[in-house]
Amino acid sequence: LAHNRYGFAIARRNGGAVVRNRIKRRLREIVHQLPMRQGHDVLITAMDGAANASFHQLSRDIERSSSKLSLLERS
Repeated sequence: LAHNRYGFAIARRNGGAVVRNRIKRRLREIVHQLPMRQGHDVLITAMDGAANASFHQLSRDIERSSSKLSLLERS
C-alpha cells in the first residue's frame, strides 16, 4: 500500500453516539498530524476513559503506542 488505512473501534460503554463520534474525530485528527510510516493497516481501540481524556493526552498515548510499534517515521 502507498498509504495507511486506519480503523477506530470505540465501544458503546464509552458513551452515546455523539461522544463516540467525538472520540473518533479526535483520533482521526491525531493520526493525520503524526509522521507515520506508510503501508500499514492500523486499528486503534479507544479504552474506557477516552471520552474524558484531553486531546493532548490522547495524542501523547497514540504517539507513544506508535513509537513502540515502530510506526513513526524517523526524523
